[in-house]
Amino acid sequence: MADFERLGEAVARARGLAPGAFQSRYADLVRAGIDRALDGNPVAQALDKLLRRDTPPWIGTAGQLYEQLGHLCGPDRTAWPRSPKGLSDQLRRVAPAYRAKGIEIEHRGHTRDGAVWKIARHPAGRADRDYPVSASADTHPPRELDAAEAAARRPSRPRKGASP
Repeated sequence: MADFERLGEAVARARGLAPGAFQSRYADLVRAGIDRALDGNPVAQALDKLLRRDTPPWIGTAGQLYEQLGHLCGPDRTAWPRSPKGLSDQLRRVAPAYRAKGIEIEHRGHTRDGAVWKIARHPAGRADRDYPVSASADTHPPRELDAAEAAARRPSRPRKGASP
């Protein structure tokens, strides 16, 4: 994605657009995509209602959140998680999208009562990152690969007896 953004910015500049024009439009499209993804998720819809009603931070167990959000979800429960564990799984899935919107959903560990979650706004309501994948096409020098990434990119050897 960062390569796409850098390429798009280079093409936009070559076509005479102002620096940052592509990145600005790309950021708008990423934001719209994140919003669409959250709009289709019943847990995200109920969580949005909770965030509008109550001021974060919210700290509690998955069971407590399951009860609170259960009252806020719509009448169609076919896509609703069937347990607090299912809700925890959904929270893990939507957390990156909410982080991009300036809301942190954090799993704080387990207690006897269950999984503990914290939902809070970033300071001053700002997003963790401003949606686009990279900041500026000109500001990213080539980086060295760490050992694990370099190993993952090496072609694997064929197994004995496997046909080429």
